[in-house]
Amino acid sequence: MSAHRFQIAKRKARKSVRQSSAIPIAVVLVFVLTLTVGVWGAISARASGTGDNATPGPGLIGKLGATCGLSGQADCAPVDPGWISVSSALPGDIAAVITKSGAFQAMQARYGGRKLDIPARVRLFGPHAGSSYVDDDHWVVSVCDDTGTEIGVFDFAYDAIHGRIRFVAYGSATPDDPRYGHAFPYTQADLAVAQMNRDKRVVPMVGHAPELVYFAVDPQWRVPNSSVHWTGGGASPMTPMWHIVGSDKRDYFTGTDRHTYVLSDLPMAQRP
Repeated sequence: MSAHRFQIAKRKARKSVRQSSAIPIAVVLVFVLTLTVGVWGAISARASGTGDNATPGPGLIGKLGATCGLSGQADCAPVDPGWISVSSALPGDIAAVITKSGAFQAMQARYGGRKLDIPARVRLFGPHAGSSYVDDDHWVVSVCDDTGTEIGVFDFAYDAIHGRIRFVAYGSATPDDPRYGHAFPYTQADLAVAQMNRDKRVVPMVGHAPELVYFAVDPQWRVPNSSVHWTGGGASPMTPMWHIVGSDKRDYFTGTDRHTYVLSDLPMAQRP
């Protein structure tokens, strides 16, 4: 999918900077509403309930010419990543909170989305990577216009321990985008199971429902012009894989490319 077809918007921190690089799901950055490099370390510590009073480390802040946190400077103020409390993990309750959020209202004003489909929880699979974006689960949901046509998708990080979510990204789909007019997730669980059965000749284990997952990708798979290239998905909550436990007790993963993989196939980063 070409970069101009699927636009992304990210949340603004207290001190935001413009970024020009594309993220791995082939999107175009339309305006920055995200954390800067300087505050990323503090948000990482806070993501899953640790380090509530953490401040950015000097190594990161210094690169931006910061005025706090370095030797001889005052301590930096704690960062507010914009968490919103949620009372339950039911998809309907999550949707209600999202529609009342400032991020939803901002995207509604810009792109015209009126209502949400059913949010889907995308779980982190594998080791943590040391950043809040990767180390939290996510709620991802498509948004529809007045006609009921899906015109975009929201991504909210989810801190299950403390019962809160925060806006991470929004993708706007145009009519020439494969996501346009389709609800997230774009491959349904029953189709993923059927693909696993065709590819691996195995059925799901009884009592283990398929779940959407993403994982931290080994950096070598992100290097431009690298000899290795991953097309199976899972590198972002917006492009998850279906994780299915087979009747043989093995883990299987059906990707966005409609192929089924085993754990050893995934280009997963090692624990830092």
